[in-house]
Amino acid sequence: MLTAAGVTVPDLAPGDGDTALAMAPARPSDPVTAALESAARRPVVAAHHGLRRLTASGRTRPTDGATALRRTGLHTAAHLLDALDTALTRDGATAAVPAWGDARIQLAVSLEPHQEGAGEVQGSA
Repeated sequence: MLTAAGVTVPDLAPGDGDTALAMAPARPSDPVTAALESAARRPVVAAHHGLRRLTASGRTRPTDGATALRRTGLHTAAHLLDALDTALTRDGATAAVPAWGDARIQLAVSLEPHQEGAGEVQGSA
């Protein structure tokens, strides 16, 4: 049965309830959510390592994320990741901080409605 908390299966089977149940497999993400989740990790990883200490692969990650976003039609977020990459490459880490913030905020705000349960909260208001 479907409740406000999700699907609930009443236990009507005989027994003492000591049988372990297998976990349901994780639902695959839709392409937009997958692109957003992947791209949203890019600025976080960059901040974790430090913008000044990014490796070569760390520098290509924003452009990889931008490509995935562009494929799903999220052009503004892709542009902001491209701007972060350009700022890091051309202007250096200190100058890239505003571009990092812009990309991080855009991705977080874009991802929020796609996260698990967001639709239930919006639909119940």
